[in-house]
Amino acid sequence: MRVLQILDVSAAPTLGMFTGHAGNSAVFERLNSRFADTAGVMFGSAQSFFSSKYDAFTSKIRELDKQAMEVFNAASAALFHPDTLIPINSMAMLENVPPCMHVPILTMPRMRELLNQGVIYGWGVDPTSLPEEDVVGRLLDNGTIYFNHPDKPNDLPMTFTIKSDDPVYDFDQLSILRETREFIDNTLEAQLKGDYLDITDLPSVMGKLRVSRKQK
Repeated sequence: MRVLQILDVSAAPTLGMFTGHAGNSAVFERLNSRFADTAGVMFGSAQSFFSSKYDAFTSKIRELDKQAMEVFNAASAALFHPDTLIPINSMAMLENVPPCMHVPILTMPRMRELLNQGVIYGWGVDPTSLPEEDVVGRLLDNGTIYFNHPDKPNDLPMTFTIKSDDPVYDFDQLSILRETREFIDNTLEAQLKGDYLDITDLPSVMGKLRVSRKQK
């Protein structure tokens, strides 16, 4: 399993990485002791000319601290809880899709088609290993009535189809899968009209589409 964001944590370094100290107070004390100005501190006192620069500096470091922790937490969740469904609703979340969500996403009709064509990486999943049916799609359709849907007639009856070998999802898990698949569908549509990013292998672009795009 590739956890992409864990590779990016170093892109948001904290000062503690350079000073060997943890926590903002220890970091600033260390810097002040090494790079003291005439007022006895690196950035000066709260009343000094440098106070605004000090505030901006501390704000930036705290922001980087927060970003680094968010990246680490998201990557850790995917790495240590591979069987936990989580909503995938942003490009950042696409970098940490847990393995339990690969099949529910890759069996979406358009995703499966692109995977079969070798256009997307599909998190390394062999397309021949996928179930023939879009099981999650069927479960999400259970009890659904469509009105003015571009691909479904209005007179379809409300149906409930459950098979003995279906995965068991509770209401919250089905809601997560519905939200994720809607995001995937919309994002894929946007990428097919725009940058052709492979949402299963960010920041790579889609293979065959990349070639055809260059030839235009």
